[in-house]
Amino acid sequence: MTKSGSNGQDDDGDGYVDEGDENEFIFRGLSNLITTRSNCFTLISRGEVVRGGKVVAERKIKAIIDRGSSPLKIKYYRELRED
Repeated sequence: MTKSGSNGQDDDGDGYVDEGDENEFIFRGLSNLITTRSNCFTLISRGEVVRGGKVVAERKIKAIIDRGSSPLKIKYYRELRED
């Protein structure tokens, strides 16, 4: 079996040999046949307190949330610096 996109052939029949989209040819064909599901998500949130049109306080956080149980669980929490 030869890897598409590096075999010297026009694998997708568009008239061009070994171009970038041919590297993904096999994955595009499989993408509708597989699914993934995760119970863990990364959440990045930013909040501001505005008074008189000026920001007087702000925080940015990063959390990893597990929705696999009830209630939700916070696996990781950290305040981030504003850069």
